[in-house]
Amino acid sequence: FTHSPITYFFAVSITLIGIILAFYLPNLPPIGGSVLRLPYFPKGSFPINLSIAICWAATGVVISIIPTQLAKFGFAAYAGFCLVLINWTGAFLQPFIRKNIAPNLSVKLGFALVPIGFGLVILGCFYGILPIVLMGTAIIGSAAYGFSYQGGLALIANLGEQQRARAVSGYMFYGYIGFGIPAVFLGYLADSFGIINALLVFEISITMLSIYLFLTFEKKDEIN
Repeated sequence: FTHSPITYFFAVSITLIGIILAFYLPNLPPIGGSVLRLPYFPKGSFPINLSIAICWAATGVVISIIPTQLAKFGFAAYAGFCLVLINWTGAFLQPFIRKNIAPNLSVKLGFALVPIGFGLVILGCFYGILPIVLMGTAIIGSAAYGFSYQGGLALIANLGEQQRARAVSGYMFYGYIGFGIPAVFLGYLADSFGIINALLVFEISITMLSIYLFLTFEKKDEIN
């Protein structure tokens, strides 16, 4: 490439505007305590934290492993588009989810969307059908940064009460652990047994975990 894309200048401009606006944020009174605080995992938060770990694990796998499979079919140029769909689909849906869908229902929808989306990604990668891969990445993104993320964040904030910031920190901690570690492990499996076989192992794992989490949430709703 000999010229910078126009989106580069948009990104730089938006970043500079964000820095300037940061100086106008309100000064909140300090509440005391240590500057360095560890994440807080309130009682009942494990299923919610695990759900975001599963979602972000799926995004990590798509970002790190799928481009290699796409390249086999001559679709390497579309790897970046998969990344865009992963991130933007969920972000685009966030306002609608926040206003119209209860947090519990939002998280439950995420349990279904991630295995479905990843299954489509595997199907598209196996047969070399790009639209199916893109559809799968969009569905994963709608859960990872939309339904599961938005609903889980609201639930965690409520559970955290006075320690809300630390509880959200714990929520994000699970998310980033999920984003990184499974992708590394699956990369090893892909090198040893093939990409499709590694993806199938991951699909089975997240499907079983999603079913477990869905049933866990069902029991909580019945109790409440």
